Parts: sequence; C-alpha cells; structure tokens
Amino acid sequence: PAAMTLTSPFTFRFLEQFGVPLRRIRAGERLFAQGEPGDTMLLVLEGKLDVVVNGRKVADVGLHGIVGEMALIDDAPRSATA
Repeated sequence: PAAMTLTSPFTFRFLEQFGVPLRRIRAGERLFAQGEPGDTMLLVLEGKLDVVVNGRKVADVGLHGIVGEMALIDDAPRSATA
C-alpha cells in the first residue's frame, strides 16, 4: 500500500487497511453519555459533534477532532456526552 503523506488526500481505505473500525452516525445520534464507562476514543472524519457537560454545550468537535481519549488514560466514567 502507498504511504500517506501530509499532502495526500485522506481516504477511509487508509484506516481500513489497518483494521480500524469505522462507524457512521446520523445527525443527533449520541456516541456516548456522561457517566457511562468508556474504553474507546473516536476521531471525527466527517461533520462535527457537540460535547456536553451537565446539560451545557462546552465544545464543537469537527474534522480530525478527537473525543473520548480520557477513557484510554483513566478508569473513570465518561466526563461528557458526545
């Protein structure tokens, strides 16, 4: 497979070659909720999502943004809803 460079266009095939699971969600669908256990992080490849803490929107995460990474660092429940 060809190597991806910073100037190469991103393709989903690149992720599929390495067995990275892809999940397409619909507008308004919840990825995870504050307080739930977490064991994954997610990378936004299209669109954007809201990050909500205690019912208050605290961030927008868009293209190439990451959410849920704290689940890989600590053993605490999700600190936000996405």
